[in-house]
Amino acid sequence: MRRVIDVLQPSAALAATGQPPGEIGPLEAVLGSDAQEFLRAQKAPSTRRVYRGDWQRFSDWCDQAGVRALPAAPPVVADYLAHLAKSGKKTSTIDRALAAICFAHKLAAQPFDRREAVVAGTLAGIHRELGVAPVKKHAIEDVQLRRMLAGLPRRTKRHLRERALLLVGWFSACRRSELAALEVRDAVFVDEGLRLTIRRSKTDQTRKGREVGLPYAGAHDLCPVRTLRAYLEATGITEGPLFRDIRAGTVRGGICAKTVANTVKRACRKAGLDEADFGAHSLRAGFVTTASKRGKPMESIARQTGHESMQVLKGYIRHATVFVDNAAAGLL
Repeated sequence: MRRVIDVLQPSAALAATGQPPGEIGPLEAVLGSDAQEFLRAQKAPSTRRVYRGDWQRFSDWCDQAGVRALPAAPPVVADYLAHLAKSGKKTSTIDRALAAICFAHKLAAQPFDRREAVVAGTLAGIHRELGVAPVKKHAIEDVQLRRMLAGLPRRTKRHLRERALLLVGWFSACRRSELAALEVRDAVFVDEGLRLTIRRSKTDQTRKGREVGLPYAGAHDLCPVRTLRAYLEATGITEGPLFRDIRAGTVRGGICAKTVANTVKRACRKAGLDEADFGAHSLRAGFVTTASKRGKPMESIARQTGHESMQVLKGYIRHATVFVDNAAAGLL
């Protein structure tokens, strides 16, 4: 089997050329370790982790087909994309696989152009046949959120964490990775409520950061500020990760993004909702949907969500307002 050096792994050699062990790769010969580290850092660790799996699957497929993975010939990549499509993969998965192949070539200083006619044409055909509309999780609107919180007790530290995570996640419209990355220093209690600092996000890889305000809610049980304060007081957390892994009452290290999704699904299940229809992103989508239905201006919603593209935000709002002032209403 061809030796595949992980070009996305910080501790591994940078070049994945299929050369004999010990042979120096093209970028290793000219870049120092510090430059290699920053070159890889152009992608987030989570992205590199996903790309690593995509690259390994492509390399394994090339081994079985008896073709070279790097540098890969455009027809080889086109065949692989077609293989993924015929295997039932979604277009988003196929797009990501191609991005991983391109990134691996870039790091290894090997030529590959995704605009080659055979690659671009095959991908366009896949998009046309399979469609590109993503399968979206349902939004957790205010009605569902109330049901979910009603099903969560307040007996233990973990229950308090789950309530705080749901409420802070919903009112801040944070992505799950942003919630998991929050630290105590990022949550400042002020007279108006809670000032939350998002230091890094999917659309802010250079860490400019942004602030989000979470005001007090009228109902104590639905207030993100009071609930977060109660969670911190019960756990004694004063520094480090804001949301912690809690097992058998013992407060441990910070949570991962998957914990956010699991918390949402568990609360949905207890509320009698089909957990398969919901995920961590349902909190963010639910905030946008509810705020839009309540007549909040799009600019105000965008300040909370951090959306830079109004076009993306409009997609949420169009879904939320499909029955508002509907032209078909009352015609018969």
